[in-house]
Amino acid sequence: MTEVRYLARSLDPSINVLFVHGLGGHLVSTWNRNGSESENDDSFWPRWLTEEKDIKAAVFLVGYPSRWRIREMARGMLETLIADSQLASNDKPIVFVCHSLGGLIVKKLILEANDDVIENPDRNQEQRKFLDRIRGVVFLATPHSGSEIATMADWIPGLSSDAKHDLEQDNPVLVDLSKCYRDYIADRNRAYIADKDKQKPIQHKIFYEKRRVGLVISVVDPDSADPNIIDEDAPIPIDEDHRNICKPDSHDIDVYKIIKMFLKKIIWSPFQGAAPTAWLTIKGITGFGLMKDAYVCVTATVNDVEYIYPSLSGVKWLQVGPEMAPQTFQIPVRDFYRIRFSAKLRDPVSDSTDLASVEEQHVTGKTDGVAVYCLRFVHWEARDASPVVEIHYTISQGSP
Repeated sequence: MTEVRYLARSLDPSINVLFVHGLGGHLVSTWNRNGSESENDDSFWPRWLTEEKDIKAAVFLVGYPSRWRIREMARGMLETLIADSQLASNDKPIVFVCHSLGGLIVKKLILEANDDVIENPDRNQEQRKFLDRIRGVVFLATPHSGSEIATMADWIPGLSSDAKHDLEQDNPVLVDLSKCYRDYIADRNRAYIADKDKQKPIQHKIFYEKRRVGLVISVVDPDSADPNIIDEDAPIPIDEDHRNICKPDSHDIDVYKIIKMFLKKIIWSPFQGAAPTAWLTIKGITGFGLMKDAYVCVTATVNDVEYIYPSLSGVKWLQVGPEMAPQTFQIPVRDFYRIRFSAKLRDPVSDSTDLASVEEQHVTGKTDGVAVYCLRFVHWEARDASPVVEIHYTISQGSP
């Protein structure tokens, strides 16, 4: 059966955050860096959210028997959550934070609630109210198209063959679940665009692991971690393995900062008048050695979209130096930005030289002051490997 543990809440919460663990997980230890089942440990980060004054979150921990079929687990969880008096004590948005299998169960839970409403809208008013309140889902290494872990399932105590079958790579159950969920989200979003009195959209934040467990097993690969939901941000890579991606050990870790910003976005989105805006500003460029007076053309790539500097009519090159004119580009508002720069340099030695870097910088929401990105010559064997150009830039939200 499903267990719901009420952690804490403000007297007047702005949002309800429901944590759903993964395969063989625990409603407390899954979220605790040291693996403890104590809610009072400093590393138990769901409690951190209850202390964020600008969020005012009611936090719930959800546990379930991970040996059943996905539909059975989802059905039981749906009925338990609808009947939970603490969750029903306010009408604020609900956001699920899901690790691994938990994300599949939550997707199925949402579809089950929608099926109930379609089948008998008069009888299933509680399902309709619950569904209306769901405004966000965070997927932490969820295997949307299956996982290698299914091949190891026989080694995990208490995991039945039914659960193992549902998790196999490209299992028809998962293929159908993914398609139905994508269709539901697309239909809900289209309905809201056409009529703002309809259900508000469900937003998503998606993370995937970069490390292997024990340097051997990649439990959820990047392709499987991507639910391919239209108009959602690309999945965010996290330098953790499958077990620890859901256990940030400080408030400064990307997972925590991005989820916190995601919650704020959902809290405030109903009250925003004008559409929010974000800006990339290239403040200037510093050249070193022979590059101090060179002419440059820069390409900034932000979440796979390119912006050219300078982008002025009839101007291809700008001279490096303190007199360079900054340029600002409007970019989509995102909680997380992946940034890379490259450049062509017209220097005194050669007509045009390519500059680049293997570095990809990550920015959560906005830069803290002016950020610096270093470029080097592409042909390392012919040049010194030290930086020859520094690009100074900011990402801001609101007014540029």
